[in-house]
Amino acid sequence: MKSSIEILKDLIAIESWDTTKTNKDIVDYICNLLSETEIKFQRIASPVDSSKESIIAIYGANELKNIQGGLLLSGHIDTVPANKDQWKTDPFTPTETDNKLYGRGAIDMKQSIASYIAIIPKLKEINPSFPIIITFTYDEETAALSIEEICNFMRDNNIKPSYALLGEPTNFKAGVASKGYFGYTTNIVGKATHSSKPSNGINAIYITSHIIAKIEELNEKYCNDGTTLNTGVINGGKACNIVPDNCTLEWEIRSFSNEDVATITKEMNDFFALMESKYNGAKISTFTRDKLPIFAKNETSSIAVATRDLLQNDDMIFQGGTEAGFLQELGAETLICGAGDLALAHTSAEYIDIPDMAKYDAYVEALIKTLA
Repeated sequence: MKSSIEILKDLIAIESWDTTKTNKDIVDYICNLLSETEIKFQRIASPVDSSKESIIAIYGANELKNIQGGLLLSGHIDTVPANKDQWKTDPFTPTETDNKLYGRGAIDMKQSIASYIAIIPKLKEINPSFPIIITFTYDEETAALSIEEICNFMRDNNIKPSYALLGEPTNFKAGVASKGYFGYTTNIVGKATHSSKPSNGINAIYITSHIIAKIEELNEKYCNDGTTLNTGVINGGKACNIVPDNCTLEWEIRSFSNEDVATITKEMNDFFALMESKYNGAKISTFTRDKLPIFAKNETSSIAVATRDLLQNDDMIFQGGTEAGFLQELGAETLICGAGDLALAHTSAEYIDIPDMAKYDAYVEALIKTLA
């Protein structure tokens, strides 16, 4: 088996950002490495697009079913795109400079994927008293469908880990919570007419402007509680001489509070009804586009306590959206902890300090020994 840094270099060289294409190359690479070990694994094809696959693997059990307890090591193999013109190096050619390894995915989050693979041959010597489950998802950066597919697979096959480690970059701090992400698409349907007689139509963009103002109002109302709203995308209208009959709005809520999310969605639905009443004949519909459940704070969990002791570092609240909430919903004590600075993720200077790879390898091994 290659070392974690060698595996990381190989993973960086495999582009895995384009979710419109198959991810067969990176899945094949990982499965070829897994085939060198005694671990049992399965490729899980997406029911939406069979060209996309996740991976689940198990050490310490004869089959991928009826597994009680153990530690789940989880990560995503996709990345965000990389604009090569903004990089000083080729983002898909791993480049070492000043003891740093540059490349897309170096910290977000192919570094932990490499560590989880590299530790497999050591598990026989470690001899943990519980199973080690490993899962790799394919679309965390976009729709986050594959984590739901993985979790459904585990539920269907009675796989119930006691602990879950998600290797997003935290600079070796114990990530004990992260905001949930709730993405919505709202479609506003009005009535088209010639712009010389706007009163004969219903201007969908005008209605949209009121909705945007409401989103801004609610953001100001709730932001002190750590809940935020944002309008990100607007599409509408065909020509300036036509009163627009359609406009689509993409917006989001990020929060640590399910109560806030429920209250805000009710306020928004009430406002949609008010707009339909004010603009008689208009129709407003909304659906949930994306969802990452809230990862509720649990700094007293065994995995958080063990991580603080092992790394002698502080807790942190992870500000980005993660798959941790899905893992917590499985009933596992969940933690986010990885090498690297989150501020470097998604940038044109993404890198990992090379010594941090060995440090993370040692942490994962020590965590298994501590929890087992």
